[in-house]
Amino acid sequence: MKRKVIIITVLIFIIIILGGFAITKIAAGAKVKSNIELGNKYLDERKYNEAIIAFKKAIEIEPKNIKARIGLAKVYTLQGKLNDAEKVLRECIDIKENNPESYMELAKLYMSEKRLGDALKILNEGYRITKDAGINSMIKDIKAKIRVENISTTSIKGRPYSLPDKVTVLVDGVKFEVSVSWATTVVDTNQVGMNTFNGKIEYADIPIQLSLKIIGIASIDDISSKVKQGEKYELQSKLTAKMTDGTTTDYSVSWKPNTVDTSKVGSYDFEGTVDGYDKKVKLTLKVESSKIARSGKQVVTINSVTEDNKIVIGDYLKAVGRAPSDAIIYEAGTTSQDLKILDLSRNVSIELLQFGPAQAGMKIVTLEQFKQYINSKNRRSFNFTITIENGVVTKIMENYCP
Repeated sequence: MKRKVIIITVLIFIIIILGGFAITKIAAGAKVKSNIELGNKYLDERKYNEAIIAFKKAIEIEPKNIKARIGLAKVYTLQGKLNDAEKVLRECIDIKENNPESYMELAKLYMSEKRLGDALKILNEGYRITKDAGINSMIKDIKAKIRVENISTTSIKGRPYSLPDKVTVLVDGVKFEVSVSWATTVVDTNQVGMNTFNGKIEYADIPIQLSLKIIGIASIDDISSKVKQGEKYELQSKLTAKMTDGTTTDYSVSWKPNTVDTSKVGSYDFEGTVDGYDKKVKLTLKVESSKIARSGKQVVTINSVTEDNKIVIGDYLKAVGRAPSDAIIYEAGTTSQDLKILDLSRNVSIELLQFGPAQAGMKIVTLEQFKQYINSKNRRSFNFTITIENGVVTKIMENYCP
């Protein structure tokens, strides 16, 4: 009898404990539901901080509650805390991998970040696990909106070319970058012509085609150039090539010889090598004498007269036409570096233009008068005809320049 009483007492105690647990669980469930409803209310009212507090209270009571976590992820998304939202949704999938809503919410998040590939990947994964019709419908809807344009591009013969890892597609007019897998990744650019490559948009199974046109060098013109003796000449570092498609492209060139000596008059040939071009480019450089006759007449500009009786030449001039007044018009011609400064003869004859009310003509002046005139700020012109005999100036005449 005593034993029976003990057993009954124990059973009553167990029932009381289990009942307490049940009551506690029911109360906890009610609190979770209440906090989720409150969180959703705050979410609709855009009271995001209050919504976060409510959802977190629900999660604190029931850590594996998916609805509370999805609600929290939605708040984070609206706040722009996308990394936090992704983390929470990933936790939802870890907690309950057969819950379709977690996959679809994560896909929506990825689409908002223009991560089309990730969105399709997570949806495909979710459908494989859940076989949910909603997920399948979302996959079909996204694929139907994808617009793919085939690619046409050009490369140079012999230059390496890699097929793109990503391409741009449109979804509802919005650009997304997505990964693409190609049937082959080997690209041979050694032959001129058209090559076609077929690929598929990853996770969407949508075909895309890339047309690659390989062009080569059709021709590079030979070069003829001139330089004055003693002047510096730089060999071109790039040449313009005519391509097989009619376009032009600049190429680097290496010359042989790679230096230029202009100290001697003559014609010199240089051979240019361009990568990808099976012919040599020829440069013919003519070095011309820079000497101006040391005897004869020259039209020049005179900058100044030195104390030791030398004239400093600015330019040697050439006639290019006549003004309405019938005066000759000159422009700068060849400048001779070795004849920039000329000696004046001890008996140099100098004639300057003379203008006056009674007469106009030439006036003979002394060397000292000429120095004062040339070196003054009030001189009329810079243009003179000089007579040179054996490299020495024997006569100077001022020219009329209207």
